[in-house]
Formats: sequence, structure tokens, C-alpha cells
Amino acid sequence: MFALSFSLLICHELDAMIRREWELLPGLSGLSEDVAADVFTLLHIPLFAVPLWLLTSGSAAARRRTIVVVEALAVAHALAHALLRGAEAYRFEPPVETVTVFGAALVGALHLVVMRRGSEPTRSVVVS
Repeated sequence: MFALSFSLLICHELDAMIRREWELLPGLSGLSEDVAADVFTLLHIPLFAVPLWLLTSGSAAARRRTIVVVEALAVAHALAHALLRGAEAYRFEPPVETVTVFGAALVGALHLVVMRRGSEPTRSVVVS
């Protein structure tokens, strides 16, 4: 479930480039289009690299915390999208937005419930 939620978030970020999501973000919205797009893109390197690095950690606790944080952020991200829908710079549209943004939140929230109940073991993700 985590892999699906994380994959949906990654796909959303591809769509975010097309929809110029940086125009909605404080600090980036005031920059020129080219600079804002570059900064937005470069900021995603640590946003993806850090969770991927933690998910390959030998520590089950680190993996579990990473999953919880990423999925909680997916839910918060969907709430932000719901609140921003009326903004002039908001260019996201269904069905892509619905599937990626709200799908990531739904799957992430469901997975958090499953994890909380202890029904799913935290599997080791190790890259050799």
C-alpha cells in the first residue's frame, strides 16, 4: 500500500510541473517562471532522496517512521489541494488530480489504519 501511495505522489509531482504548482507556493510564486520551475524541481531531489534512503535503512523503526511521515504528508497535501482549489493559480484538474493527489491520500490513510492495527508487518526494503 505504501508503494502505491508514494508512487501516486511521485506521479502528482510530474503533473505539478505541467500545472506550475510553484505559483501556489509562498517564496516561489514571486520568482520568475524559469527560476521558480528550477527551484521547484531541485527541491524534489531531497524530498524523494531522503525517504528512499530511510526506506532502505537497516532499521525497521526508521522504515516504519518514514512510511508514517510520508503517508501523513500525503493526507495533509490532499487537504492543501482541497483548500487551494479556488485560487487563481490552481490549474489541477480531474481525473489526474483525483487519482494522484486524493488517491495517494486515501491509500496512505488506509495504510496508516492497517499499520496501526498491526495487520501488516513492516517489510525490509533493502537494495543490494
